[in-house]
Amino acid sequence: MVSRIPYETIRERLSGQGLTLFREMAEAHLAATGERTFLYLSHLGGGALLILSAKPRRDWQDVDGGDLRDMANYGLLRQTSYGKSPGYQVTSEGKAFHRWLMAQEGLPVEQEEVSTVRLVEGGGFARRHPGCSEHLAMAWELLRSDRIDEQAVSALGGHLRNALFDLAADLIGSGTAYAREQPVEPLRRAIRGAGVSTREQTVLEALVDLLAAVLHLDQRVTHIRDESDRGIPLREWAEVRRAVHTTVFVCAELDRALTIG
Repeated sequence: MVSRIPYETIRERLSGQGLTLFREMAEAHLAATGERTFLYLSHLGGGALLILSAKPRRDWQDVDGGDLRDMANYGLLRQTSYGKSPGYQVTSEGKAFHRWLMAQEGLPVEQEEVSTVRLVEGGGFARRHPGCSEHLAMAWELLRSDRIDEQAVSALGGHLRNALFDLAADLIGSGTAYAREQPVEPLRRAIRGAGVSTREQTVLEALVDLLAAVLHLDQRVTHIRDESDRGIPLREWAEVRRAVHTTVFVCAELDRALTIG
């Protein structure tokens, strides 16, 4: 029977090593595709090997089977049979506990939620930048869903890139001729013509540099299948959260600087 004890109590009862292992298992689960089963291989000489049977493949050395049993007892994992060895899968309760852990530890997910909801649902921004607002909303929905396949990740990255492109088009103006996917220099010129102080201009131009870097990250997320084929898959699911968070930040600050300010 799954224990319905509070998450605070589960965090206190799991060993430090077990809590770290669960975080890593949850991150690997979210970043992987295929049948995401963790295969537990015990050794006669002590210690054990835990292997994720999915892509990208992950393994952990000297895993304590007691930690895995505790996670299963608390409903974070589901034990399955995998040949002659036990296997474990992260449950929906486990994913919920992982999100709670991230929020408690100050990771960006809750900040992203507040920033995104305020930005996407704020009438002013949506009226000024309807295309950008819609793409951010769709990216957020994909981030908060349980879909972690490469198709969903790629779609999320596409929405983030289009959000930046649509915002840039609104800020630069339809009368400015430029390649849609090359908004950096036109935005830099727009900032120089905005009449801000020299020091603020320096900060805003650095913000445009950040936009260029975020575009590269969003492009990586968009083409994650090709990236995986080249041997550089998602390092962890936090990479996707970071792409959303930084894209939202750039959109909000450029809007404030060039539309509101």
